[in-house]
Amino acid sequence: MKVVAYFRRNPDPTQAEAELAVQRREVTRWIEDEDGALVAEFTEEETGGKARPAFGRARKAAQVENAVLLVATTKAIGEAERFSPYSSANPRIVSLPDPEEEDRKAWSRSRSMVVYLRTAGGHDDVDLARQREAVSDLILPDFHTVLAAFIEAEPLASSDERPALEAALAMCRQSRARLVVGTTDAIGDGPPFEPTVADVPFEIATCAVDRWAEVIAAPSDAAAVPSDAAVSILIGEHQVRNRCPAYLVNRTGDDLHGVTVTRSGWTLGFGDLTQMQSSTRTIERIADGTGALVGSFELAFDADFTISWRVTARDGDGRTWAGTTTLDKGGPPRRPLPLTSWHPLDQADKSDAD
Repeated sequence: MKVVAYFRRNPDPTQAEAELAVQRREVTRWIEDEDGALVAEFTEEETGGKARPAFGRARKAAQVENAVLLVATTKAIGEAERFSPYSSANPRIVSLPDPEEEDRKAWSRSRSMVVYLRTAGGHDDVDLARQREAVSDLILPDFHTVLAAFIEAEPLASSDERPALEAALAMCRQSRARLVVGTTDAIGDGPPFEPTVADVPFEIATCAVDRWAEVIAAPSDAAAVPSDAAVSILIGEHQVRNRCPAYLVNRTGDDLHGVTVTRSGWTLGFGDLTQMQSSTRTIERIADGTGALVGSFELAFDADFTISWRVTARDGDGRTWAGTTTLDKGGPPRRPLPLTSWHPLDQADKSDAD
């Protein structure tokens, strides 16, 4: 197989040779792996313009030689944007991934996480509790490992120093872990936090602009709500970092009190039986005609599981009710999942005794 190689040079002389050395190494590896033969090479000076005369010559050479046109890298170089070469048929174009970008992608998928929280102190720290809850929703107990949590006290002693953040970043670099930032919202009287982390992949557990509502109105569309859905689980459409909110909807005609929602799941999709770690959410009251946030649905992970929600609650007369609903593997449903077995426990106990 004949190969024509196309390289891209950084106009900054302090970076040009090092970047070209990486491109040449990757091209050599590919040619050796594919048992190819290099017949020509072309190098483009990246100036930020749209014209690519060297690429045009490389493409013509590949057509004449009936060769593969091998693009050494597609990453943004200097002022130039990412390069996305295209060919309908002739020549065949192969673009090599940039090692640094591939390494960053692998790092961003790490199962290890380091948590960074911010607090203004005090005995009743609502901000810290909210961050812990958001982080808990973001982390999958059966999939992720939390290495440590670092807490920054605000206001800062110096506006330029965040010792807890630096310690968290150092652990991420050492362990190839992702950083989970509790929130970017302002804490106390301080300013909002704007992460400027360049080399460590991170995600934000919660911020004001994408926070899910704690309470929603029950769906009113009769076509979308099953007639037996007095109590149901509704997966919302507002995605935040590949997650959708899960609400427990009450349409019983009475308020529900002391509500407990336990979620569990299982799958054979990973080879052997894998079970989710059960999680329980307790809510003091859910008014009739409303839904309360009880968790989330992780689109890239939960879809592999069969998931069940077990709910218990008291009505206005003090009777305890219970029910379960199950979601099979696949994406979140468009309609609420009714608790078809919703019943008062005292009646069930009496029937069992009879």
